[in-house]
Order: sequence, then structure tokens, then C-alpha cells
Amino acid sequence: MCPRSSRKRGSDRVVSWSRSGGRSTFWHTAIQGKRQQPGHAAGAALAYPDRANGSPACGRTLARMHIRLRLPADLDACVEALAHVQAADRYPVDWPSDPGGWLTPSDLTSAWVAVEDGAVLGHVGLTRDSEIVRLFVTPAARGRGLAARLLDTVRAATPGPLKLEVSSEGAAAIALYERTGWRHTGTTRGRWLNAAGEPALLHHYTSP
Repeated sequence: MCPRSSRKRGSDRVVSWSRSGGRSTFWHTAIQGKRQQPGHAAGAALAYPDRANGSPACGRTLARMHIRLRLPADLDACVEALAHVQAADRYPVDWPSDPGGWLTPSDLTSAWVAVEDGAVLGHVGLTRDSEIVRLFVTPAARGRGLAARLLDTVRAATPGPLKLEVSSEGAAAIALYERTGWRHTGTTRGRWLNAAGEPALLHHYTSP
């Protein structure tokens, strides 16, 4: 795909990306090209997940969708997917100056993508201290239980309990975690600002 740009409605900000050429291969590759992550929304896992209501979005099923480890060649497609999420939900609240770096924080050990017909539909990362980060599902792919499947993929690949944090603004995400047995362990204020311009209220959860 040739480089292109997308201008957000109601904003002068232009988000640009390009999709790398070449063929994806399905084997484990270490996360490469790690960059310093910006301070805002540093650990929040998900602003707005898909709703696991069993209704295929756009008449599709999950038959053609598969989840695999993220490859370095996937990063541009992940940035493109994140741009759609940010336009719909403001996740992250502020578009990072280096979105690829935001998706690859310095403590990231693994990341997975949900792919269908060559497009990235969802993403999730795991840090070295077993925290789930950068979990999102594109607006067009919601309603298929994909967020739950991404969480299950990380749990199946990771011994021991996992943890995550989510902004109080993410009501759908909180409902998903509590419905699937995640345990609320506390609430703190973040060092980044939410959509209202206030320090984010973060709820902390531990896996079942």
C-alpha cells in the first residue's frame, strides 16, 4: 500500500502511515525496533472493546480470522488499525507522535495481532511484568468477541496471573473484564489526562 494520510474530522491533525510490502510468515519473531513510549496513556489496555454478543459484524464469521504473534512487518498495519480506533474512541486520548513506538513500549516482550484477509482487526501486547497493554479492536470488527479471544490468547501463552489497567471512561472494557472473571484490585490516578483533561482514574484488574 502506498503511503497515505488521513485527516481527523474536527481537527487539523494529520495521521500518516504506510503499509510495508512483502509476505507475512507465521513464526515467532522477537519484538524489534523498540522506541521510548510517550507518557500519556502509558499502561491502559483498552478504551473500547468489541462486545462479545455472538453477532458477526458485517455478516462475517470468525472463520477467516486468526490470531498470531505480531511480526515487525505488521507494525504499519497495526498503526493503521490504531488510527481507526483513535478516530472512533480517542484511544489513545492523544495521538502519539510516534504511534509505532507507542505500540512497542520498552518493556514489551510479546504482541499478538488478529488478522483477516490481510487486515489487522485487533492487537494486544504483554510486558515483562505480565501486564496486558495496547489492547484494541477496530470499530468494524466489533461484536465478534475478538477482545475476549485476544485476552484468552495471552492467558494461554503466559504462566501465572496477568494484570491490566483501564480508564474509568472505558465502561465497555470494564464490563468485559468483569464478565469474564477478572478481579478488580484497586483504583489509582494516572499520570496522563483523560478526555476531560483530568488525571485519568485507572482501575486495576488481575486475571482469573
